[in-house]
Amino acid sequence: MKKSILWVFAAILICGLTVTSLSSCKSDDNDTTVSYSMGIDKMSSSSLEVLSEMSLIENTFKDAVGKVDGVKFTGLGSSTFLYSGDQANIVAACKAAEAGLANRAFESAIVYKVWRGESAIYTYMTKELE
Repeated sequence: MKKSILWVFAAILICGLTVTSLSSCKSDDNDTTVSYSMGIDKMSSSSLEVLSEMSLIENTFKDAVGKVDGVKFTGLGSSTFLYSGDQANIVAACKAAEAGLANRAFESAIVYKVWRGESAIYTYMTKELE
């Protein structure tokens, strides 16, 4: 009985070591997925339209960035997304979003930013903050 218990423990140990060694062979060096986030950075307004303006900007940028192949938003309604492609594609999507907002007259001063990690890669302003 003791021998069979030892064999079971030995088999479990060998399986555990095999799984551990095989999983450690996985290389994460090629994984270049980066976390991005976007949102209102600053805002100044006395207008009642501020909420609808903020929503319009947020939705326009999310729609544009969401069209970039490989972008994966991290949750429903999230402003955080993962992307492993060229950052220039995200910047191009932001420029397209800004162009889509170009004919809109905003009453509020809103600064909207897109960050890659801790660094802002794109800034959109409706007008200068006072």
